[in-house]
Amino acid sequence: MIPSFLKSCHLVAQTLCPIHIGSGDVLTPLDYYQKGQTIYVVDQNALLAWISTRPDAEKLASQLTSAIRVERKCKPFFDKFQNENLSGLIAYQVQCIGSPSEIRPFIKTLGNRVYLPGSSVKGSLRSGLFRGKIFLDKKLREAIGDIIQSDLQDSDLKHTFTKSDEIQARVFVKRYEEARKRPNFDINRLLNIRDSEAYPASEILEIVETRVYSVRHGSLGPKNFSIYVEAIRRGRKFNIPVVWQTHLLDENAACLGFSEKEELMAFLPEYCRQVSFDLLTQEMEFYDRNQLPELKEWFENKLNLLSKSKSTLFILPFGWGSGYDAKTITDLLGEEIFKEVTKKFKNTYGLGYPGKNTELEWLGPKDAPKSRKVVCRPDGRLEPMGWVEMKFDLPGDIGEWMEERRQSLEERKPEIKTSFSTGSKKTSVISEQPISKKTGNHLPKPQTIKAFSKERMPKPGDFFLGKVIYTEPNGRIYLEIPGLDPDEIAMAIVETDEIPSKKKYAAGKTSLCEVLTCKADPYDKNIVLVICRIS
Repeated sequence: MIPSFLKSCHLVAQTLCPIHIGSGDVLTPLDYYQKGQTIYVVDQNALLAWISTRPDAEKLASQLTSAIRVERKCKPFFDKFQNENLSGLIAYQVQCIGSPSEIRPFIKTLGNRVYLPGSSVKGSLRSGLFRGKIFLDKKLREAIGDIIQSDLQDSDLKHTFTKSDEIQARVFVKRYEEARKRPNFDINRLLNIRDSEAYPASEILEIVETRVYSVRHGSLGPKNFSIYVEAIRRGRKFNIPVVWQTHLLDENAACLGFSEKEELMAFLPEYCRQVSFDLLTQEMEFYDRNQLPELKEWFENKLNLLSKSKSTLFILPFGWGSGYDAKTITDLLGEEIFKEVTKKFKNTYGLGYPGKNTELEWLGPKDAPKSRKVVCRPDGRLEPMGWVEMKFDLPGDIGEWMEERRQSLEERKPEIKTSFSTGSKKTSVISEQPISKKTGNHLPKPQTIKAFSKERMPKPGDFFLGKVIYTEPNGRIYLEIPGLDPDEIAMAIVETDEIPSKKKYAAGKTSLCEVLTCKADPYDKNIVLVICRIS
């Protein structure tokens, strides 16, 4: 009998807070209706088929069309059939406390069953391995710093991206290969991760309200819009099939050079565990520094749990809301490089600056990025998004094989640094005003400037009530600034990214605006364009 060169096991993952992996779609009231605390997502194909079999099909089609065109929601149509069993028209149902205007759905199978995609799991592990290796290898950090520094010599790099592929090749590939060949020589090929088992959506999902908490004016508080997402509930376990392709370590595959990088895979749990301590500590200190004790305590508890667990258990951020640091290593390369990267590379430009305006004061490496996605419960409780506890289940043959490999590579085993402080650290600034558990914001509302003049023009940080002049089809808004003629002196502009929930603003509507930056109109140098956000 020929021995198998594929060794199978499972990665056991348990959600520690709500997890969202988006499908890329958006559900609107045309796709669902709400009764009490339940959202019913409509199976559109089943609905049309049902209408076609009814004797009053033409009338029903007209009523459905009216609900869609006039009321922009399907609930009025379904309200007409409250006494009928319409369960066959429902794709799935999910519990929701709140009244969302739209929902971002979780990725699902064709039968509306929920699973953890293997590609997302492997991406999380790869990022953990990448960051863990660089965290523990000083020489590698210095080499990567040199690569980035050489690019930073160019005075104009806003159009370029950091050399992510080249840097990752330094970690995962035996020797330099031309870009198109690097995937063939990547040590991560040893690990094949498949999709987890799938569960009915109604059993495993909930719809949660999330808000973006951002550091502004020295305080951490929420922006004035909510995002409702379908999320896997806390405490759910998944068994994710994993296959180790051990034949890639044979002499016949020596040209791949995997034996020189094998410790990365053999000690994958240790590298990811190092990242667990690193990222959990960062988040604990972020919320401690920015005076949100409820979330500080959440991360402190997870650090204590991790420190008391077996050495092969790790906790990683996962899915939507997992954050910048979970996927990158810029913050490990020193403050000087980090700050330059936020000014010169397109995919990190403006990170840690208010409004991404690099002319303002940088908040520093500890608050870059300055925003977090937070679950806001109806009772005021707050939770982070996207943290999962993981460990490998290595039965029988695969366990023996892995233990043998780990013993043979013992001298290359990473030494994990687990030092962190909990319990003794106190908040450096104590507010005399009570902090709301709902918002975490103890600052007073911003004072608006009633009117500007040529002597007192708008500047970054100012607030005013702007009157909408018109809105472009792409969503950009032009507003009149109180006291300033928009045709001769200054006009306010709000880009689509700075509009809460991409709302529509009709001409004449007044909105509170915060000034981000000012610049001359390229078509008329006498007019100042005041770039703002809706606040």
